[in-house]
Amino acid sequence: EAYATRQKLAAGAPEEKQPRHQEILAYLEDELGREALKRVDYADAARHFAAAIELDAKNTPAYLNLGDVRFHQGEAATALATWERLVETTPERAYLAFSRLEAAYSHTGNTSGFPALCRKLIAETPQDWRARLALARHLTARDSAREALELLFEALVINPHALALHQSIWQTLSHLDLPRALVDRYVELTRSSIFYLDPH
Repeated sequence: EAYATRQKLAAGAPEEKQPRHQEILAYLEDELGREALKRVDYADAARHFAAAIELDAKNTPAYLNLGDVRFHQGEAATALATWERLVETTPERAYLAFSRLEAAYSHTGNTSGFPALCRKLIAETPQDWRARLALARHLTARDSAREALELLFEALVINPHALALHQSIWQTLSHLDLPRALVDRYVELTRSSIFYLDPH
């Protein structure tokens, strides 16, 4: 069905509708790629996902799926490059690839790659609380809990309503044996957040 719809759309559209036309075609290519994955036809799946990206450079699912295919094919570096391209084209959706990127960097032996990517995102998008959260979790797992906590406190100021942040802060504080000064700082930050009206 997706193939038939794609064929109709590919027949042409008025020039003023071209961007939307491209997005729809890209969506259909991504769907065809998913169908190919169900058949375990990685080559065909990769071809469709790549076509989706060519049609719409901001098609997030196609980047994720193409990277997954490459990773399953043993091409970790190519998968990594695909997910990095997603981060470059749509940094606001980078968080969707964080777990994949962290695993791929580790798999390729680039232990500094994921923290560097998160720090770059934070520098370029100061309100990105998700990059801080991802980096904090990464650092906590590598015995840098104090540095992680600072990132979590920064993220808390940006988005005090994110339950995931509060959970990570308490996990990190527990990891540090709940030092009173840091617990008090957390409590004060939550109290002083003007829009934090519904404490967990």
